[in-house]
Amino acid sequence: MYLAKFFHRAPGDDDRELLLIADTSSGDGHMLFGFVMNGGSEAYLRREFSAAPEAVTAFRSAVTELCEAGYVETVHTQYQLRVLPPAPKPKPAWQQGLDELLLCALVDDAAAQSALIDELAATPAAQEPFYLWLAARHAFATAPSHARSLARAENARDTLGARRASKTPPYVWSLRPLKVEAFIHDLLCEIHFAAGRQHAALDAAQHAQEVDGNPYRGGRIAWILCHCFPAREEEAFDQAARYAGTGGYDAVTALPAYAAYVERRVPGTPRGRGRAPRPRS
Repeated sequence: MYLAKFFHRAPGDDDRELLLIADTSSGDGHMLFGFVMNGGSEAYLRREFSAAPEAVTAFRSAVTELCEAGYVETVHTQYQLRVLPPAPKPKPAWQQGLDELLLCALVDDAAAQSALIDELAATPAAQEPFYLWLAARHAFATAPSHARSLARAENARDTLGARRASKTPPYVWSLRPLKVEAFIHDLLCEIHFAAGRQHAALDAAQHAQEVDGNPYRGGRIAWILCHCFPAREEEAFDQAARYAGTGGYDAVTALPAYAAYVERRVPGTPRGRGRAPRPRS
């Protein structure tokens, strides 16, 4: 997850970018960079963190330092941007609020999320799929009602689809809209699974993998197949055997049945891995 903020100070010969790279899959490997705009590719600030709270705290501190030095945050979000235009527009407060809401979600600050969700409800942020997703995520984590969380997550999904159909770009900070779409379907998967709707959970997990695939989403699909669809266990084990080296499949490869599967695999067969040898006639 690449989260970028840009800052301008007249006359603009040392505009700045702060870039937080947050690893939301494995939970470690967070990095913070600072760049002088149009000042080459070398970072003036580079720090690594093993935990999200430390990285987010450092990111917020770096933002505060620039603001106290007279810089103003701009509307730009493309993290690969290296030159700001003359007289860039300041970022609206509601967009800054959505940025902060995501940071609070990254560090699981439930109280701050709740306060920001209420505060932003009366602003343009409340119409954004980004807000609807984060609000639904918070509701699922803190409230017992699966129905209410599901309704909010489906609203986020449908609003993002409507924005795409109308070609009205959503505000998603410096994330790609497809990444936010995958996050929404990750949440739908969790809600459906918690409510005992395994087929709907699998559909949502597969959609998330299709739009923004990674090994952890693939591993989740394999895990659901193993635990909820016994007839497809072999398919899940085939998947784990091919991709376990990339991470994300530990919960599947730790199963006793997977160890038995490995023992009966036929070495060297490009397809059909995981099938027992046919008995000779």
